[in-house]
Amino acid sequence: QWYQRRVRDTVSEQFWFCCSLLFWSAMLLIVTLLLQLLLLNMSVRADGKGEVVFLRYKDTGCGGNDMCDFYFKNVKIAIGNGPAVTFYDYYVADEWEGDSIPNTEDVDLSARFPNPVEIELKTNGTVAILMNVWDSDDGFTGEDDLVRQIKGTDCLVDFSTVSTMNEWKNYKFYFNSTDKAHYLEIKYRITECGGYFALPGCDFCAATYYTADCSVNCVPTDHRHACNAQGQLVCGDLYQGDQCAECKGRNREGDECRCKEGWKGTNCDSCIDGHYGTDCSDICFPEPNAYNCSDTGKKICFDGHYGVNCSDTCFPKPNVYNCSDTGKKICLDGHYGVNCSDICFPEPNAYNCSATGKKICLDGHYGVNCSDICFPEPDAYNCSATGKKICLDGHYGVNCSDICFPKPNAYNCSATGKKICFDGHYGVNCTDICFPKPDVYNCSAAGEKICLDMGLSAENDCEVTTSVHERKTLALLATILVLVTILNVLCVLLIVVICRHDVQCS
Repeated sequence: QWYQRRVRDTVSEQFWFCCSLLFWSAMLLIVTLLLQLLLLNMSVRADGKGEVVFLRYKDTGCGGNDMCDFYFKNVKIAIGNGPAVTFYDYYVADEWEGDSIPNTEDVDLSARFPNPVEIELKTNGTVAILMNVWDSDDGFTGEDDLVRQIKGTDCLVDFSTVSTMNEWKNYKFYFNSTDKAHYLEIKYRITECGGYFALPGCDFCAATYYTADCSVNCVPTDHRHACNAQGQLVCGDLYQGDQCAECKGRNREGDECRCKEGWKGTNCDSCIDGHYGTDCSDICFPEPNAYNCSDTGKKICFDGHYGVNCSDTCFPKPNVYNCSDTGKKICLDGHYGVNCSDICFPEPNAYNCSATGKKICLDGHYGVNCSDICFPEPDAYNCSATGKKICLDGHYGVNCSDICFPKPNAYNCSATGKKICFDGHYGVNCTDICFPKPDVYNCSAAGEKICLDMGLSAENDCEVTTSVHERKTLALLATILVLVTILNVLCVLLIVVICRHDVQCS
């Protein structure tokens, strides 16, 4: 029983092993068939469309004196590695009344064949014409003859040279390379490129498309990246990263990954001229007549130049100033001011000098240069802040040496100290007195008496003495006597005139 049970188990195990082997073999066969189908579909994938037009067949291959009665069978077009597609096939239905073309060696195919023949193109694939040409027996021998057999490797149409869409190209397939009289003539063109394929021949990807099926889009840039045959980004020398968006190297920046300011070199690892330091941020360009630059970019000032930028200048000037370590002017004795151009040397008995070089006048000295002198004079004048003499009362003139004190009933004093005499007072000191006396005398500008009677003397105050009075009385009597005499004469003359008038009247 144990042995029988063991045999049954062994048979069962072998059975299930065989079943499993058959199952996986079937699965492998199915996968293989699917892969072949996929490869077949891929091999006949259409990357464009075109048209073929059969124009002419010319041949004399029938032999003898018999004219050819051509007809065509198994006319096919094979595209790429796919199966040939039959688009025209003629079988003789009645060998005596067949659809052949009798007595001809030159056949017009443009109307006989179903032109144009639309085909699908494959990238870099071949387009071959296959054809069997028969000569109808027409009842002579009872058998038709196969005149010519055009194989797929014989007549290849070169669609890859078509560079213009919808433009026809003619092609003659000569049966013999040395015989140009017998041939098959066709014309062909491309009407459409599929997907992202482009001319010539729909064999190339359109711009920015890559891979065998032109399905990957990649747009190269001028400087950032290019694209390889698989449409993958290939970063330029200056870029890195998945999208080539990062600059390569630590001293680059910007969209074009240029060297940062201050850097140069293929790897942007050295400072440009005039830049120094670990980050090339220290700048120093030699300045003629001012400074040079050290190896570390520090400015080395020339003689006479000082400060961080050597822009402070100081050149010692003999007898005027020297220069400090920082370029500050150190004025010598007697020189003051920013440029030591203010000069002041102390003058004994005139002025001293302040810390800024200003003259400090000593007592009694005034003015910019302390050259104006004024010392107060008691009972004459004092001195103003500018050294001008201020005269005391009664003192006049530049030096207050003119004296004038007003004298009641005699004179006053003018602004210049001149005596102004009152009325009736004359002379330098207004000591001459003259008051006019009516009917007797007036006074001159100098105070002299001017008698109204010219016969009188100012010395006697124009008064009349005794002798003079008598002379005046006699003169008066004489005058009266003269006047009486003149009146008498006038009376006599009047009487004479009257008498003469009366005599004439009588």
